[in-house]
Amino acid sequence: MLQANGRSWADVFDGQAGAVEVAVVRNAFAHGTRIVNTDGAARLQAVGSTLHSAGDTVSLTYEQLCKFRVRLRGILRYGGVDPRFAKPGP
Repeated sequence: MLQANGRSWADVFDGQAGAVEVAVVRNAFAHGTRIVNTDGAARLQAVGSTLHSAGDTVSLTYEQLCKFRVRLRGILRYGGVDPRFAKPGP
C-alpha cells in the first residue's frame, strides 16, 4: 500500500518497527495473555525493535494507545486508504 502511493515506512510514525509493535501488543491483549510470545518477539527482532522480548508483560496506557493510533492512521493515510492523502491516479 505504501509503495503504491509513493510512500515508505519512513513516512509512518515510528516506521515498520512501530507498526509491528502495535500488532504484537494487540495480539497479546487479543489472546488474553498480555505477554509477548516467541512469535511476537521474533517479529519485533526481525524489524530491529528491542522494545519487547519473549515473556515480557505488556500494558496499554492512554499515552501508548494514542501513539498506536497515530501509527495506524499513518499507515492508512499514506497507504491510500484515506483519500485526502492518496497519491493522485493517472
